[in-house]
Parts: sequence; structure tokens; C-alpha cells
Amino acid sequence: MAMSDASQQTIPDPKDFGLKEFEIVRNEHDALDARLITIIQYILLLSAVIYPFLLGHKPSTLAERVAYAIVWIVPTIATVTGGLILLGIEQKIRTIDDYLHCVEKRIKVSGWEHFRRSVPACPRLQVKYLLPKIVIGLILLNIIAFGLGIWYNFTVPIPDAECGV
Repeated sequence: MAMSDASQQTIPDPKDFGLKEFEIVRNEHDALDARLITIIQYILLLSAVIYPFLLGHKPSTLAERVAYAIVWIVPTIATVTGGLILLGIEQKIRTIDDYLHCVEKRIKVSGWEHFRRSVPACPRLQVKYLLPKIVIGLILLNIIAFGLGIWYNFTVPIPDAECGV
């Protein structure tokens, strides 16, 4: 009598399944960490490209001044948008951290999450504590740069077409 294919399949070991799932979730955590860093780098790069360009070019007409004023706010808007995305990613990382901590407890292993939560200095280095400070710092720097740019943009006299001044 032939056995059916379903009865020949073996049920995976729960411990192997748990370890594989732990590895997948940990990889997701690492990918989210990398995404955080990439977004912060893009925000800094955008500011580093736009501000020197604007400082190096003086508007010669009122229409150019208005256009420059609009461009001055682009890094600030990008920073606020990126900051909101970063905070969403941070929430996902925190959820994964809590899950990994529970898994480590369940399998009675003192892994990274147990270590990180037991060392007094480590909690202050967690993403949930650092990221809001980084985002607020980036937003403040961009708002200050925007304000200085607008001040600079509108205090430089427009050259007089007749005098060439």
C-alpha cells in the first residue's frame, strides 16, 4: 500500500522554526537600521547641495528672489518628511526589539536584547532615544538655515539695471 505524499512530509522541529524566524526578524531589524542611516545621509546630502548653491548665486530680480525663497525651504520640508518616515521606521524597530527580547526570554538565551537592556549606558544609545534628538536637530538646523537664507536673500540689494550696481 502506497503512502500519500502528505503523510511522508515531516513536520518541522519547532525549535528550528523558531531559530529560522528569529534570524529572519533579526535581518529585518538590521535592514531597518541601515534604512535609517541612509535616510539621514540623504537629508544631509540634500542640504549640503542646495544651501551652498543658493549662497553662491545672488538673485538679480524680485522674481528670482521669490523663486530662491521657495527653494530655500526644500531641505526643511525634506527633513520634516524624512523625520516622519524615520520615526515610523523607529517604531517598527522598537516592535522588533520587543519581539526579539521575548523570544530570547522564551528560549532562555541571553542575546543582544537582554544585554542591551541590562547595561546602564545602553538604553541611552537605543534608537528610540537617539532618533528623536537627531530628527529635531536636523529640523532645527534646516529652519535656521532657511531663516538665514531668506534674510540673506532679501537683504542683498538688487542690482540696478541702469547703473549696473
